[in-house]
Amino acid sequence: MRKIRATKNVQTGVPMKLSLLLVITTLFAAGCSNTWEGVKEDSSKVWEDTKETVHEATE
Repeated sequence: MRKIRATKNVQTGVPMKLSLLLVITTLFAAGCSNTWEGVKEDSSKVWEDTKETVHEATE
């Protein structure tokens, strides 16, 4: 009886790893983008509140 050896196909592993890396990078970038938008929004609110408080204090 003849034994059949399993061969490793290197070419199929590369696109899968690349796809996974691309998906993870995209999710990370999207998360950072949302965080940055939140920081800008919060900073803007704090700046407006600070200006208003200083204006009221100087009246």
